[in-house]
Amino acid sequence: MKTTKIRKLFHRPVAVVMAALLAFGGIAGLASADDVQGPVTVGAGEHKTINGGIICIDSSSQVALLVDASDGEVGAKDASVTVKGNIEMSSDETGSLNHYAVFVQEKDGHASAEVEGDVTLTDLNSFANTYGLYTATQTAGVQTPPSIHVTGKLKVKGLNPGVRTFF
Repeated sequence: MKTTKIRKLFHRPVAVVMAALLAFGGIAGLASADDVQGPVTVGAGEHKTINGGIICIDSSSQVALLVDASDGEVGAKDASVTVKGNIEMSSDETGSLNHYAVFVQEKDGHASAEVEGDVTLTDLNSFANTYGLYTATQTAGVQTPPSIHVTGKLKVKGLNPGVRTFF
């Protein structure tokens, strides 16, 4: 009888400590891969990896992810980002005629974005054009145009939904 009580007393604290360690390890693992609140901007000379998705549920946002290799300085400065998760944007921002989930533009260097997940844009403004993916270059004769690669699905809801590329 005494042995059983001692064993129960010993096992209970060990079980509590093990559960706490497992919970902390699980939470720490999730925290390193959490989604970030958008909008997110990656400028010329920056190369970022986001270990999670981008969530931009904001009535004042025009774009969830902007990659911009256009700093106006001499010399090419590339900009790139890898998003290891989904990009989700919902906007009713009324100050712009265009809304974008991913906008990649370049002038002075090469700009690129890779999304390892889905891209979803829901535009609640009935007057804005809705672009899930948008690339633009401001330099004539660019040899390497800006690029966006998405491994998941593209879901765009709004006025004139689509993808647009300007060279």
